Amino acid sequence: IATMRDLSKKHQLDKVVKKNNLDIQQCDVLDPLSIGKLSSYIEKTYKKIDVLINNAGIFLGGFFEDCSLDEMDAVMNTNVKGVFAVTKAMLPFLREANQGKIVNISSSSGLVPLPLVSIYAASKFAIEAWSESLSYELSPNNIYVTCIEPQIYNTEMLKSNLNITKGLKNKKGPNYHYYNFFLKQINKKQNKARDPKEVIQVIQKVIQSKSPKLRYKVGPSTMIKSMCRSWIPFSIYHTIVKKIFWKLVR
Repeated sequence: IATMRDLSKKHQLDKVVKKNNLDIQQCDVLDPLSIGKLSSYIEKTYKKIDVLINNAGIFLGGFFEDCSLDEMDAVMNTNVKGVFAVTKAMLPFLREANQGKIVNISSSSGLVPLPLVSIYAASKFAIEAWSESLSYELSPNNIYVTCIEPQIYNTEMLKSNLNITKGLKNKKGPNYHYYNFFLKQINKKQNKARDPKEVIQVIQKVIQSKSPKLRYKVGPSTMIKSMCRSWIPFSIYHTIVKKIFWKLVR
């Protein structure tokens, strides 16, 4: 079952549907009624599910000071509350199968927070902490919880879904003159982004595993950032990141 917020875009998946026997259903993770309709459909049609993949999420870039409360709410509601709501609705179907897997798409930002992505990083840190707690709670039911932690990949998050705070346009803002640097960095990442098939392969590995791990780091950038954060004393690491950041923006 693949869910879409907007079914008018369903035609984009026609080739995938034919090859993979997909059942496309509507679901908006921010709408309890939409989630409820999906639950009712699953109960009538399938009775149970084996795997839940929480992939809904949005990005927000920019200085925290420039982000509006509405922008923050959009990220936290989608990336955190929406994931909670869908998981809560699907757990009875996983229990019915007496086994199952919950795969949460996290991010390298959920491991190593960096400048200019504070709200997005906060949402992914929340998913990391929640997933770990949930993994203990569900272990007696033979339900595994896994976080996939990818670096930036070549997806719509860097294209049509790229979301930079509207505060960057405020010429009187204290950080206005730094955004040229930030946008250039985003453009570089777009050009160098890796094939998302790497992430799909890891998800397949989790689904096929009898006892998957809690966390899977995906991509060399994630590995490097994670190792630096783990191996270098934090006071030194923290100072290095600050110095590099200010050298770049100035």
